[in-house]
Amino acid sequence: GNVFYVDTTEGGNVIRLQHASGTTITINNDGSVSLVAVGPINSEAPVWNHVGDINIDGTVTSTEDVIASGVSLTTHVHSGVDRGGSNTDPPV
Repeated sequence: GNVFYVDTTEGGNVIRLQHASGTTITINNDGSVSLVAVGPINSEAPVWNHVGDINIDGTVTSTEDVIASGVSLTTHVHSGVDRGGSNTDPPV
């Protein structure tokens, strides 16, 4: 079944919610949050804002353009292009 756990031991501040499927949300003593899902995580919002670094171990897939530091992944151009085996300069 589902489990809701609160660590009330001295110095303990762990809160854990575990679904019967095994998906678990844990709020740790240090304030970090752990989410372990046995299936996909889906979210929907008009805008999703995030402050801080994001580390991804896996493939990132997008149905739209990706823009990094103002440079479009799909429309950026390069200077210094020569035919043959030479490398291009960084995006303009």
